[in-house]
Amino acid sequence: MRVGPGATSPNIVDWLATKIVEADMWYASNPTMTVEDTAKAQKVTQAFNALLDTASS
Repeated sequence: MRVGPGATSPNIVDWLATKIVEADMWYASNPTMTVEDTAKAQKVTQAFNALLDTASS
C-alpha cells in the first residue's frame, strides 16, 4: 500500500512539503547511541535471553 510518491518521483519534494510538521523540541531516549549501537544491543539481548532459556530448560 503506497501512501505517496516514490523517492525517485519528480513530485516527491512537493508531496513531502505538505507533510512537514514544525516541532518545538525533540526527544532522544538514548542520545549517545547510534542506530548501529541500538541494533547491536538488541542482538546481544536476544542472544543472552536465548542462552538463559537454554540453560533453564
